[in-house]
Amino acid sequence: MHHFLAQRNFIWMNINKKKLFIGTGLILFSSLILLWSAFNNGYPLVFSDTGGYVDSSFSLLPPLNDRPLGYGLFLLIGRLFDSLWFPIFFQSLITSLLLFRIAVRILPDGKGKSFIIFCIVIGTVITSDISKFVSLIMPDLFTSWIFLGGLLFLLSNRFADKLLSAAILIISFQVHNSHVFLSYVALICLLCISWVFRSKFNLLWQNSKKLLLLIFFASILLCTTNFITNNGFTLTINNSVYYISKLAYHGILTKTLDKYCSEKDWKLCAYKEIIKVKGSEKFPNWFFWGDDSPLQKMGGWKKNYVNKAEYQDIIFYSIKSFFPVIFMKGLKESYRQLKEFRSSFGLGRYDEEYAVLRIIRRHYPGEFKNFMNGDQQATNEVKVRILPINENFIQAFFAIAAVIILGYCLVHKNYLLAGILSGLIIFILVNDFIVGFTVAAEARYNGKVILLIPYFVFLVLSSLWIKNYSDNSQPQDLISHSKV
Repeated sequence: MHHFLAQRNFIWMNINKKKLFIGTGLILFSSLILLWSAFNNGYPLVFSDTGGYVDSSFSLLPPLNDRPLGYGLFLLIGRLFDSLWFPIFFQSLITSLLLFRIAVRILPDGKGKSFIIFCIVIGTVITSDISKFVSLIMPDLFTSWIFLGGLLFLLSNRFADKLLSAAILIISFQVHNSHVFLSYVALICLLCISWVFRSKFNLLWQNSKKLLLLIFFASILLCTTNFITNNGFTLTINNSVYYISKLAYHGILTKTLDKYCSEKDWKLCAYKEIIKVKGSEKFPNWFFWGDDSPLQKMGGWKKNYVNKAEYQDIIFYSIKSFFPVIFMKGLKESYRQLKEFRSSFGLGRYDEEYAVLRIIRRHYPGEFKNFMNGDQQATNEVKVRILPINENFIQAFFAIAAVIILGYCLVHKNYLLAGILSGLIIFILVNDFIVGFTVAAEARYNGKVILLIPYFVFLVLSSLWIKNYSDNSQPQDLISHSKV
């Protein structure tokens, strides 16, 4: 014990306390700047699904009958302080901490490093939608956390960084079904790439294997949570409904029913005619939420356990008979999602038709007046961008810049920076792939990952500038064992 205390005192005495306090202050200040959209609105931003997540934090049941409990548990922070400001503050604080710690690992050491990172964060807020997603009571931001947390896990051998990134990855894994697929597909890509280059970047290969163990642990934890909430020991809840809806959306469900209803006693056969009319790409979410959809007529989401076996049977026969069509339709939808990279989703007013309004009034009555007086509810419009420049132009500019900078890094054999940019591009493509094969394309699904592009463009450019113009800089190396 005496040895431990002596070692701790030695570490504390050797820490540059001035740099520590400045760095901590800048992280906290950055977290407030990241909340610009919420401050400008006058209240945290909400989406149509927000009510389900808020309600789950009180009922401790999976939100909207098809999502894991993770984000509902995260929103317990709001219950502890009786305010929805606190969950988004923690979203902002964690995001700020991740952005700073990754930048510390990537930027070469030099004078004013913390202020350079602070400027990078400011530039990201000005040129991207990051503030909107940080200020939003939704798990969308956690998609970016998967990449940021995974990158920090790979880059740093510092214990505190490992602990932070592990916690972030486990939390992010728990908040949405899509994160399960996204994490595993992205991890498979990482393992393949790190295995190919394992002789040159052995630390990357070793950390990739550790990341696999971490995701496996997160999977067991998620399955356990779903089991406790009476949804079975499974990674995803009601995923068969998503696949059936996807089949309906692409018109494949109609083909399957036409082919097999004469020999199969499926309940959906009774709805074959309306599925032919509404089961198309003209009505992307009809099977989920349409009042006349078979899902609603057959008991809705809550009764899905009754129809689960039938849905799975239909899915099996659809894949058996129409796999090439399903695969090509999925690729087409993935490409359509990729083209959404220059679009963003809007936020508007919600009335009594939407549960989000009723649920906030019921659970947070003290804040309901502020919610209704916010720009989103009062004016049906929220300003979430600072620059008065077309967002399509800005996002296209940074996407092209990222590709050009990637080429520069490859030519000059800066494999660390090239690997980070390549990883981000692969992560965005994997996200598009997952969306294309599970749901209909939507701008919001891309917005929550492309918000990282400006950050990494600024970060890589800053790293290259410091390396080229600072004589005393020492670049961080992916294969380094530094404890910075």
